[in-house]
Amino acid sequence: ANAHDGSSDLDWAALTKAKAGAWADYTMTLKKPLRNPDGSPVKSFKIRYALVEKTDKQMTIETITSTVRGDIIVQLKYVPAGPNAWTISAGKTKLGSQTGELTKEEIWANGGRATNDPKLLGTLAGKESITTPAGAFECRHYLKTTPFAMDRWVSDKIAPTGMVKATIESSGIELLLTATGSDAVAKIPL
Repeated sequence: ANAHDGSSDLDWAALTKAKAGAWADYTMTLKKPLRNPDGSPVKSFKIRYALVEKTDKQMTIETITSTVRGDIIVQLKYVPAGPNAWTISAGKTKLGSQTGELTKEEIWANGGRATNDPKLLGTLAGKESITTPAGAFECRHYLKTTPFAMDRWVSDKIAPTGMVKATIESSGIELLLTATGSDAVAKIPL
């Protein structure tokens, strides 16, 4: 289950303010549980977005999803694409001791770009206060209908993604912020 569609989850203001080391932890809750290899239900995952490198010339974000089989790490490297955008230039994935390069198709499936185009987040539905285990945040609420209907609440105070909460009603998925910090280091060598 992938509740995010890559870079379009990134709030430009939050990403621009974020410093290397910034991380945000989330719990992804599933209404329709997945099954472990032993048949037991999986009702939630822990996911961390971490900005593990940031310079004027390159930015690297790792997404770490904790599963029963171990952490699945996706590392995406971005390079500037003009004054208001970053494009993914390379990506790696790691499960256990196995590391592999992402193909161009896999990179673009992860969004391909981070930009200040507000349409990437969807249509602004208004402002709301959202309370999470990490605190209460004034958020911008966006609705997005492609490739599926998604509600997203973002705040530029949450580095590096800006995401506070996201829901995909049709799939019964909710992603909720649980903690933030500033001491992230790369899990895959840069």
